[in-house]
Amino acid sequence: MTRKRKLLWASGAVVAAIAAFLLATGAGNLILLFITLFVQSALFPSTISWDSHEAAAKCPGAIATPSQWPPGPAAACEAMWMCANEAVLSDSQHRALYDAIHRTPGCQEP
Repeated sequence: MTRKRKLLWASGAVVAAIAAFLLATGAGNLILLFITLFVQSALFPSTISWDSHEAAAKCPGAIATPSQWPPGPAAACEAMWMCANEAVLSDSQHRALYDAIHRTPGCQEP
């Protein structure tokens, strides 16, 4: 075996040992839970709350479908401000967001 293959085999054995340890201690369930929650929020942004840390993922959908903004002008304005400050938006999404901000009663530009 070449040195590179020995190193790859050894690193694979270490990863397998760590995975076995985590599963044996129950930490594997916790890691699986975090992975599941991450995949769920990445694939289904509608399941994310506007109050959560991942709420910026909801912005493109809310910009495209204004009925997805939180109910009430104050809550919608707060969500729009968060989108303006935290979401990565295209130029057309940015313009549509600021148009929505201007149409929302009592909402001023961030």
